[in-house]
Amino acid sequence: MQTDKELLDNIKNSFELEPRPEFVRETKRKLITEANRSNKRYQFQKKMKYTLATALTLTFIIWLSFYNGTEYVTSSFQTLLSTINQKNTVNTPINSSEPTVFIYHTHNTESFMPLLDIEDPDKAHDDEKNITMVGKHLANLLEQEGIPTLHDNTDIMKQIENDGLQYNESYSLSREIVKDVLDKHENLKLVLDIHRDSIDRDSTTTNIDEAEVPKISIIISENNSKYEENLKVAELFHETLENKYPGVSRGVSTTEGSNSGIYNQDLFQNSLLIQIGGIGNTLEEEYKGAKILSEVIIDILDKLE
Repeated sequence: MQTDKELLDNIKNSFELEPRPEFVRETKRKLITEANRSNKRYQFQKKMKYTLATALTLTFIIWLSFYNGTEYVTSSFQTLLSTINQKNTVNTPINSSEPTVFIYHTHNTESFMPLLDIEDPDKAHDDEKNITMVGKHLANLLEQEGIPTLHDNTDIMKQIENDGLQYNESYSLSREIVKDVLDKHENLKLVLDIHRDSIDRDSTTTNIDEAEVPKISIIISENNSKYEENLKVAELFHETLENKYPGVSRGVSTTEGSNSGIYNQDLFQNSLLIQIGGIGNTLEEEYKGAKILSEVIIDILDKLE
């Protein structure tokens, strides 16, 4: 019996084999077929990954729409969406840093007569179509400009109803939200409680470049321990707004308020209560107001301590 070495020597010394043309064609055909199968498997796996990512995204959106709580307008979710949708274009990535702006709504059900198709200003409140839509739009605009923003959509009015509290106790509830956010996020530079005013449309609307936009007012409590710091920021807001869009700012209003009327402004030195328009403004106009406000925030953010 030949040893392994002898067999290898015989192979080395044998003549080079010339495969038949039929064998070559058949082998080539099999290789091409297998390559096509592999490519189909790859494409199938790719589609499955895309489908799974889309399903997870939709599940997350549905979850957010059914549960109240703090809604983080952060970059991770935005990045996921842009990655899924990205094809041949290059998108500017959303900033993934710690939030520098926090937006919330103490009177979250404040709404608008045109949006609800009503004429009674006392009924301009709604659990879903309300000022939180404007705050979310503002947060998205800031995120698109690379400013990490946190938006809270807690249904404070529902909590008041469930707990049997009074309307004027809403700031006590929003206060706990603000304190929790400040404890968790040390890089915040601006805290905004966004409202709409309850006065008529003529007083809350102006015209800029032949388009009607809501006026913006800034309210500061004189009772709060950080009054001087907050007033300084409020005046900076007003001056910047007046320079960019003359007539849009209704100025800075200071109020003594009551025990519940310090608007949580004692918790943070750069804390403002801002009213965008009023009950008579449309949602489209409110979004224009949010756009104007976002430009002011972008301009002044680096000036805040």
